[in-house]
Amino acid sequence: MTHDWNYRLCAVHLVDAHHCTDPNKYISVVLISLTTMLHLETPHVNFLSKCDLIEQYGRLKFGLQFYTDVVDMKHLIPFLSDEKDPFSKKHKKLSENIVEVVEDFSLVNFSPLSVVEKESMKNALKLIDKANGYVRMPQERNAVLNMVSRDSGMDDDTIQYFRQKYTHHSKAEADEKKAADSMTK
Repeated sequence: MTHDWNYRLCAVHLVDAHHCTDPNKYISVVLISLTTMLHLETPHVNFLSKCDLIEQYGRLKFGLQFYTDVVDMKHLIPFLSDEKDPFSKKHKKLSENIVEVVEDFSLVNFSPLSVVEKESMKNALKLIDKANGYVRMPQERNAVLNMVSRDSGMDDDTIQYFRQKYTHHSKAEADEKKAADSMTK
């Protein structure tokens, strides 16, 4: 069907951003994203949706870019064992192994998304089009370029914009990043 009708498919995985506030949930959604990417075998884009509501469920342990880049997830391990939660205490070793598998594949990343931000929706459209290789006809290209920004995706400026507008991380985030970098050395 995709060849006969010239359809281009792209899997779009929306993950509520509030999962970032709980390390156990975040590890779970990253594993689900990885599993989906491997099993569907189609171009795939992951979004952290509702970024405008991210800290209504609790503060982030790290800055937003930590959760969008999905690198160094091992830094979440110390936050997994909660004395009140017997599940996380019992399954800490399993979570450590899941983190290792996700980091070995190094395929998952997220782009922040908020439906109240017009630029965020434009970037989402652009990322989806880029993932499925959609190239518009030359006569359409100029109109689309006027509508959609010219950059290639969610760059650091976009992530910083979301961080500054919707999270309470600023100087504390920089300090945590320095501490995390010193732990890896």
